[in-house]
Amino acid sequence: MASISRISVIKASCYKDGEINIFGSGFTGASQVYFVDAASKKIPASKFTVVNDGQINCLCPPFSQEGIARGHVVIGSEEAVPVITPPPESVRATEELAMSPEMTSGLTNFGQFTKYGNEFEVM
Repeated sequence: MASISRISVIKASCYKDGEINIFGSGFTGASQVYFVDAASKKIPASKFTVVNDGQINCLCPPFSQEGIARGHVVIGSEEAVPVITPPPESVRATEELAMSPEMTSGLTNFGQFTKYGNEFEVM
């Protein structure tokens, strides 16, 4: 079964188109990518590319409301399951220390903790 472990937001707003990368596993054959924003509005990706089994890069239209949004990937007739994110003081803290500023400079949600791997903040 496919899963979403992390979403990296290059940009996501209520004012402009967004760029989002989705990481996980089992993405080969994905037929649909969509987002549900803080207003519970379903927003289909404008375009998406399955880079490999563990990564999808996509473009999305503006969101209707700021706040926590969720990304969804459909493979066949099943949705990828979001992974529960470990607490920030364990894995995330180690990950943040290991990443250089060059690797994180374009990410708007770097260091942000969400409960599930498919959640991110729209500003």
